[in-house]
Amino acid sequence: LPALSPTMTEGSIVAWKAQEGDEIMTGDVLFEIETDKATMAVESIEDGVLRKIIIGDGTSGIPLNTIVGYMTESADEEVQEVDEQPAESKPAAKADSQTQAEAQTEAPSAAAQGSAAQGSAAQGSAAQATPGGQPTTRPLSPAVRALVDKHGLDVSQIPATGPKNYLLKGDVLAFMAGEMPAAKPSTSAKSEPTSANARKRKGRGHRDIPASNMRKTISKRLTESKGTKPHTYTKGEADITELLQMRKRFKEQGINFSVNDMVIKAAALALRQVPAVNASLGSDGEVQLNNTVDISVAVAIDAGLITPIIFNADALNVPAISSAMGALAAKARSGKLQPHEYQGGTFSISNLGMFGITHFTAVINDPQSSILAVGSAQKRPTPDAGPRDILTFQLSCDERVISQDQAAEYLKVLASYLQNPAVVMAQQINKDFE
Repeated sequence: LPALSPTMTEGSIVAWKAQEGDEIMTGDVLFEIETDKATMAVESIEDGVLRKIIIGDGTSGIPLNTIVGYMTESADEEVQEVDEQPAESKPAAKADSQTQAEAQTEAPSAAAQGSAAQGSAAQGSAAQATPGGQPTTRPLSPAVRALVDKHGLDVSQIPATGPKNYLLKGDVLAFMAGEMPAAKPSTSAKSEPTSANARKRKGRGHRDIPASNMRKTISKRLTESKGTKPHTYTKGEADITELLQMRKRFKEQGINFSVNDMVIKAAALALRQVPAVNASLGSDGEVQLNNTVDISVAVAIDAGLITPIIFNADALNVPAISSAMGALAAKARSGKLQPHEYQGGTFSISNLGMFGITHFTAVINDPQSSILAVGSAQKRPTPDAGPRDILTFQLSCDERVISQDQAAEYLKVLASYLQNPAVVMAQQINKDFE
């Protein structure tokens, strides 16, 4: 299993695209994996024959460098299998001698039920001492919990033979080996709720939704960002009435672009004019001003959010940004983004305006130091010009890198560009207009 991103530590095989016995050419897709960023295709780097698939479709939590299959140069070449799987990636097999020994040390002494001369053999079969035992009502030990989770077992079906009804690892192993019948449901009065309130509680519950690798990574990185970056927030707005009118005129001429495309371009020009916001924090604690304006744009997909990048956005015209954004969004939603298309970036934009959200707060996308949250435009009456379309946005900044006065200056310049769309379309940077 290859590493397809710097933060990837494990992956999930979504589906094999090649079958055992298939002749493979360099560049052919072998299988698709879900990484911490996206679902991506793994291509063969050489010609050969796919001889054996070790880890099949739908397997998750596979550590990097785990062997998932074997290829040979020809169909008649012998497959040289090697045992180099990381310890945590090996499939759960039948308990080896060490596991059995651990189970024996956890099992209760069988001396009271037989001769002491039976020794560990009696201990190893102690789980059979109560063939009609009850399921445990006690918390599971870490070792037992790991074993149960690993094999997807139902604890309520496993008889517990430990002291005070504790479930032992030996109980689980015996149950897996078929040496112990399923536990009989308890018939005690305590196990059957009798009151109306108890009956209501019995019907309640929840459904677990497995977290994708991407969702796990998003959770981890956002938690780290909020925990390590001192976020400050600065809110601004712009009158985009003229922008919407100009967009309509261009559309009539067959030139289509979205409000978000204009926001990307305006944000990029503003970053050139206020470079202090196009910055990040170096490993030595020094502020680093980025030489390029590469804007990460949040795109919603089923697994969460991913941020493909518009590189050198300040140098692109609006139609070019619109075309690039459309292609990247399509690739993101189909899981075809390549690492270089979403790794990096110097500034982020998240736009929820299409959902009717007028205002929200965004978390900084590490290692960047700022993110612009854009809402939808709202009609607002004015005494002289009548109803106007007002766009609201908020900048989240890392206070260690960007001060609030720098953030305020940036939003002022951004609003100026959005309120003068002809300048944005002409791809000019005018430091004098307000």
